[in-house]
Amino acid sequence: MSSANSIVVNCGATHVSVSVFSAGDGHLKLEKFLVQPLSYDYANEAAWLDVLTGALRGIVRRMGLSGPATVIVPGYQLLTKNIKVPQVEKSRQRQIIAFEAQNSLPNASEMVWDSQIISTDGVEAEVALFAHRSSDAVRFTEAVRSTGLKPEIVDAATLLDYQAYLLSQRTIEEEVLLVNIGARSTNLTFVSSSGFSIQNISLGGNFLTQTLADNLGQTFRVAEELKLQYFSGQKHANPGDPLADTLRTNAQTFARRLGQDISRRIVNYKRQNAGRVPVRLLLTGRASLLPGLSEHLCDILKISVDYFDPTGTLRIGSHVHPELLDAFRFQMSETVGGAARLVLPEPVGVNLLPKAVAEAMEFTKKKPVLLLAAFLLAVAPWPVAVHFLKTNKELSGRIKAVKAEGDKYIENRNTLESVTTDVQKTAAHVAALAHVAAARENWRFFLFELQNTLIENTRHAWIESLVVTRPAPKPPARAADGKPAVSPAPNTPAAPGNAPAVSVSITVRVLMDKIAPGATYNADAVNQKFKEIQDSLQSRSTFLDEDKEGRKRIEAHAAAGTDGANLPKRTFILTINPANPL
Repeated sequence: MSSANSIVVNCGATHVSVSVFSAGDGHLKLEKFLVQPLSYDYANEAAWLDVLTGALRGIVRRMGLSGPATVIVPGYQLLTKNIKVPQVEKSRQRQIIAFEAQNSLPNASEMVWDSQIISTDGVEAEVALFAHRSSDAVRFTEAVRSTGLKPEIVDAATLLDYQAYLLSQRTIEEEVLLVNIGARSTNLTFVSSSGFSIQNISLGGNFLTQTLADNLGQTFRVAEELKLQYFSGQKHANPGDPLADTLRTNAQTFARRLGQDISRRIVNYKRQNAGRVPVRLLLTGRASLLPGLSEHLCDILKISVDYFDPTGTLRIGSHVHPELLDAFRFQMSETVGGAARLVLPEPVGVNLLPKAVAEAMEFTKKKPVLLLAAFLLAVAPWPVAVHFLKTNKELSGRIKAVKAEGDKYIENRNTLESVTTDVQKTAAHVAALAHVAAARENWRFFLFELQNTLIENTRHAWIESLVVTRPAPKPPARAADGKPAVSPAPNTPAAPGNAPAVSVSITVRVLMDKIAPGATYNADAVNQKFKEIQDSLQSRSTFLDEDKEGRKRIEAHAAAGTDGANLPKRTFILTINPANPL
């Protein structure tokens, strides 16, 4: 049983490919495949989109394609960030991820972003955030639309190496590191039975080209042609050829630097994952075919190094040219990963399709129906139209439909109000936790100051009890009509320095060494003793809050039960801000 064909467009830095897949019996079949190198100055990033659009338009025309497509954005075009959130039920987790994304992504309101949970230990979940600047995302998707395709899913290339590997294995039984070496960057995917982790190195095949251009005094384009001719075997160098020596030396430098970067990432991964390390490294990507690279990495990293062919499990259709597929099979991990969602039960991926573009495509889809309805209404005979409007049955049906829509609207509004209230409460709780977390170190210093004040400036005094009272959280904001505001509470917690003041009540007991046990209570001596303690607290504590007149807020109250004239006690109420800078 086969499904409908699926179009996957992989937009790389140096090439664009279009693939058509079908799925049947749990297997993917590659029906069509075409790739076009992009010819432009790779140093001029602004030229990429125009060149990509022209090349993609030519491929689509040659293949006779149209309709929905999955479009893959190269990783270097996106902002990627990993965060950790508590492992809770899905509904709350989505809210927490949205809150953290607003705080973690710069100018989040100007971004199109999505997230993917990549691993969990049952307590915390690691989440990968992918963001595309809204203006760039709209330009990119509109460029794809101009070719005749409809980008329904805009996925991140960084995620799809894992999905291609999962398609080939189906079950993960060992720790593996996938290394996809592209033109501008290298994507590392650490795969384990508990999930996967992604990291990116800003080092790719273009780095080798640029070093060659610098050493040979040639342009980037000439150096790229020399690199491809020499390392692909199209051009053989004679022994002692200085050009060949320069190429080999620069290739060794590239391999050594890449190996060092990968080694550092493995060490960090080991530190963060209880000593687990990959037992095997799999290379893919165009630049991974550099002669001698796999041997060099094996020698540096001391682990097995092989190549990952993402097309190994594909069924190949008759319209695919074997020579073309063989030449580009190691550049297809993102493409195969994007198509794998057709057969995998729990695929990974994000969708960075801008909302405005999605709405425009939805309107375009409905436009023929709307035009037909308008035409029929225009040409309908007026007597028939009048008869139709006067039919009681039809009018009754319309009234019922309108009433049903009104009931649905009220139900949706009530649901929205309930969800809004929950979001506001969650945001207020998270903001309160943020204040507590920001001040946790300062509490140690506050207690240290308190102890030193009693020990160094007052003899024979100790704290008998200490009680902290925090202000009650503010209720969620409400609109003028008393209902929850439509907009949720601000997602960004207040700065630590603006934390609410906290009341700390301490009961201090002193030993009046000049008054014998059982003697008459000496109020003046006791008051003088506790005034010294209050003055000392007021002068030494850096955390005491101040009122509008600039006076530090500390109050003294008599405490019940003195246990004798020589053992009086008194309660001091300190109003402090634990988030004050030290």
